[in-house]
Amino acid sequence: SWIDSSHRDQARSLAVESGADMIELCCTAPTDITEQRITKRLQNGTDPSKVTVEVARAMARIESPWTSSTVIDTARDPEFVVAEALRILSEDTEQS
Repeated sequence: SWIDSSHRDQARSLAVESGADMIELCCTAPTDITEQRITKRLQNGTDPSKVTVEVARAMARIESPWTSSTVIDTARDPEFVVAEALRILSEDTEQS
């Protein structure tokens, strides 16, 4: 989930140490949509994490801001979301 900024900092340090590029994408959607998705996955038994709406709400309350990431709105059609992510990745690798 990357809600803890210290985990993100550790990932950045590891990327620097290993000479890897670090591209930070933060996928977001409005709460009503995420809660609908969680409920549907639980009902369908398709969510391997078994996260609940209550857990998601608790995580949202403690999430650290992620200002170094590029935000991707996942409330849209998955085709557009993937295209946007690929475009960002492509642009970032071209600049490196």
